[in-house]
Amino acid sequence: NKLKEKVTYHKFNNGKFGSTWNSQHSLLPVFKEKITDSRIEVPEFVLNGRAKQTDLISASFVSFKLIISTRLKDLIDANHYEGIQFFKTALHCRDGTIMEYCILNPFGFRNEYIDFSQSIIKCRPPHPESVSFLKVADRDEYNCLYENGKKERRIYIIDEPQLYTDKINEDFFLLEGVAGGIGYYVSEAFKNEITEAGCTGIAFSEI
Repeated sequence: NKLKEKVTYHKFNNGKFGSTWNSQHSLLPVFKEKITDSRIEVPEFVLNGRAKQTDLISASFVSFKLIISTRLKDLIDANHYEGIQFFKTALHCRDGTIMEYCILNPFGFRNEYIDFSQSIIKCRPPHPESVSFLKVADRDEYNCLYENGKKERRIYIIDEPQLYTDKINEDFFLLEGVAGGIGYYVSEAFKNEITEAGCTGIAFSEI
C-alpha cells in the first residue's frame, strides 16, 4: 500500500492528573522511551470546556503521547507496530460519564525511511526571527547537526521529510525530529480503514 497520509490531531483537552511529574513512577515525564516500570502511574483526563469527545485527543503536556479511544487503539494495534505502548486511562466527560481510553506512548521510529538528501531541514536558533533552511547530504550529517545544535541551543527540524517509499512495507509508522516533534504516518489503505470505522478528531495530510 502506498504511503500517502500524515496524521494530525486537535489540541483542545485538559488533563486530570492521577500522578504528578515529581513522582518516581509517573508516566508523565517519560519521553520517547519504552516504559518497563510495572508500577507506572497513569493520569486520567477531563474534557475541557466545550470540547467534543473524539477518538483522538492531543495531550501535548504528556511528552508527545496521545490519548485515544479503545476503538482507535484496536485499529492501530492490529498493525503490530513495535515502537508504541498502550496504557489504559479514563476520560471524564462533562455529563459525568467515564469512558475507557488509552495513552499511546511512542518510543520506536522509522527515520531510516527518510531521504535526507531530498528533505528540507529547518534551523531554529534561540531567536526564532532568524530561522533558516538548509539541505544535508544524508542522515549522518543531519544527526551531527542535531547533536551539535544541542550545545548551541539550535533545533534542527526535518521540516519537509521526503520518504523512500520503496522501503516502506508497513501501514503505520512514526518519525521523530519532524515538525511537531513526532509524526504519525499511515498508508492510504489504513487511512480508509480508520475513516470507515468512524474515528473522529483526526485529520490527514497527504504527502
